[in-house]
Amino acid sequence: MFPVKNSTVPRLLLRFGFGAVVLLWSLFLGGDPQAVAVRILVLSFAVYSGAVFFRERFHGLTPVLRGISAIGDILFVGLLVFLTGGVRSDFHLLLYLIIALDSPFATWIQVLIVPSAGTAVYILSIMTTLNEAYWFDLVIRVSLLWFLALLLKIVSERAVGERERAHKLDAELSETHDQVRRYTAALEKANAEKEQSLSEITLLHQFGTHIRPFRNYVKVYDAVLSYAHKVSEAPWIFFEHWTRNGEETHKEVRYLGDPDPLARQYVEEYSLTENPDDGSFSRIGMGEGKTASAVRFTRHGGQGSALALTLIFPPGTHSADEHQVGTLSALLDSVEMELELIRLQMDLEASNAELTESNRLLVRLHELKNELSGAFLLDGQMDEVIHRIQEIMANELFELDRLNLFLPDGKDDVLQCRTSVGIGDYPIDDIRIPTDERGGAISLAYRTGKTIFFDGKTAVPAEFRIAHPYSEIPAVRSRIFVNVPIIDHEGKVLGVIGADRKYTHRPISPETVTMLEFFAGHVAMVLTLQNRPN
Repeated sequence: MFPVKNSTVPRLLLRFGFGAVVLLWSLFLGGDPQAVAVRILVLSFAVYSGAVFFRERFHGLTPVLRGISAIGDILFVGLLVFLTGGVRSDFHLLLYLIIALDSPFATWIQVLIVPSAGTAVYILSIMTTLNEAYWFDLVIRVSLLWFLALLLKIVSERAVGERERAHKLDAELSETHDQVRRYTAALEKANAEKEQSLSEITLLHQFGTHIRPFRNYVKVYDAVLSYAHKVSEAPWIFFEHWTRNGEETHKEVRYLGDPDPLARQYVEEYSLTENPDDGSFSRIGMGEGKTASAVRFTRHGGQGSALALTLIFPPGTHSADEHQVGTLSALLDSVEMELELIRLQMDLEASNAELTESNRLLVRLHELKNELSGAFLLDGQMDEVIHRIQEIMANELFELDRLNLFLPDGKDDVLQCRTSVGIGDYPIDDIRIPTDERGGAISLAYRTGKTIFFDGKTAVPAEFRIAHPYSEIPAVRSRIFVNVPIIDHEGKVLGVIGADRKYTHRPISPETVTMLEFFAGHVAMVLTLQNRPN
């Protein structure tokens, strides 16, 4: 019979089963020569079957050997039919069994060969008893042999086709399932990334909305720590903000949690000049062989400012993952932008305040000019009018401690204080300064026609110092002062306006100096009108 994959043992058992049945049947015949021949045939078939089994089991069968094996099975049945009565033997039914075992697994050529051989062997096996055969019965037996072979082959072909199609459909279904699984995994990954991006955008939007009303840095610092903790839940979070004001640099450090002193030392000693990669990880020794992990983000903004966000994870805690690092980096970008907006807003508010104050001063000075001119034209009491205006300028406009008006006496070698604000009960007639070098900065302004200004940050230069005994006059002693010459339209110096901040020690702004020069110009105009001949 034609072997089938993994069917070697069942075929052997089937062969021996045939032989056992025939052998038992022959035992009932006793010592009849026919029975002896059958027994010999069965034993020969058993040896033949064993040989085929071992050959197929350990070496495999070539197509030729397979054909020989099938023909051998048919010959066995033919001899069995011949020995057991020819036409009268029922063992011809074994031919159908052989056909049933071989046809579904043979090629079309083999399917034609097997029933042909079976037909020929069967006819030869019944030749001695052919005269006893019924021709119709013989035709039916042979026809059944062919019908069974062809029918089983057709059925097997369809079965094989259906099986191949089922395998193909199963492979396609498996491939489709793999594609669906890959697509699902990609879709889940894309959805996860979108959810992460959406959560990041939502967090940044909430942060921006939260701190937008703030007008100072302190509340922003607290918000940064809070939102950074929402992202990573790190036990220790530090936020540093460097700001530069002129030559001075201010560093503000805020932290969340109760960090270890070694962690604080790490943050305090870290320099922004190192500028590591954003989100870089480092290790911090915590003693006893333990280390904490730190992830740090830095930004260098404009105007000399800088930001740093440091998350420290103590031993035994999990550090930030890749998504958290990306979100924290985006958060620090938003913090940098918001702090810059606050700085610009503060600068704008300061500029607006300065502009408003300058406008107020200009309007007030214009009103004072009109008041000065009108008062003089009405009554000619210049000293009283100027003194009244000096009080307004010193107290309301410029917040000066003292404001003096010096005019030369008749001999033109001494500057006499004509009006003064802020000297208390000191006699104004005793405030007299020589016009030469002994008069210091006051007389220097008078002689040169230039404004003398000193901010008090260093020692007073020798040419600005008033010589003894004039230096003993309290009304003219100060380390922060400005002396403005009163110059008429012809360039002649008519006097000096002296101002200082002896008590408050605050610097005098350039704007104040400009306004005093503006005021000095109007005083010069009044003095020129007063000295004009009638």
